[in-house]
Amino acid sequence: IKSTHLPALMLALLALGAIGKAMAFDWAPSDQSAKGIAGAKPVLVALVKFLDVPNSLDPSHFKKLVFSDLNRYLMEISYGKVSIVGDVTDKWFPLPKPLSSYTDPNVNRGMRQLRFVEDAVKAIDGSVDFTKYEFIIIVHSGRNSLISGDPRDMESFASRGPYRIDTSEGRVSVGVTVVAEYDPLGPFAHGILRNFGLENLYLWRDGRIIDPVEEWDPMAHGYWAADGDSPVHPCAWNKLKLGWIGYEEVASVGDGEAST
Repeated sequence: IKSTHLPALMLALLALGAIGKAMAFDWAPSDQSAKGIAGAKPVLVALVKFLDVPNSLDPSHFKKLVFSDLNRYLMEISYGKVSIVGDVTDKWFPLPKPLSSYTDPNVNRGMRQLRFVEDAVKAIDGSVDFTKYEFIIIVHSGRNSLISGDPRDMESFASRGPYRIDTSEGRVSVGVTVVAEYDPLGPFAHGILRNFGLENLYLWRDGRIIDPVEEWDPMAHGYWAADGDSPVHPCAWNKLKLGWIGYEEVASVGDGEAST
């Protein structure tokens, strides 16, 4: 594997790394960092719907999207080192509140996200055994505000590393990704890579996104490639962090130089 853009990215990545913990969601552990990820990872896809937003898609849609499309993507970018297996809930479970309860601008964003995750876990608790899974992808009815542009919709998000949740089986630590019913592959990929411990390579400042890595990594804007249907590979820096390539497989190339 040769990376010709590694030197150009390093300064931007290192700069973002210095503020990475500040970019984590408020309810996520602050001491998580990426480490070697390998093997078949058990994933639960939990389908939940707001009181006032009915679902449209069948559970079979997410079985294909996650355990076929997302699995194929992870196998490709990890060079066969990582796969996902697991289950999709056989129905959509109702949440106790309307959508507006989880998008109220007067409530801290981290608190809104925490409230949503807690309510979603309670909604499906008793119907699944949480101890069987390392990761949970919670899919809610409706749309992602990052796609719709409507602040009344909820923004997709994910924990950096595992998050502790209380269930009828006791307290378990799982990576949590929250996506919308109509989200394409990209947000699913971005979320689970964040669960693996990778940092977001962008941040919001004064109402705008600072995104120096742009389309070069799915932890930046690259998860929206082809309108989110074909997220890009992580850059060499992130693949090194996850243990998917070795340093001997990375070529450092200067300005005006080429490597094959």
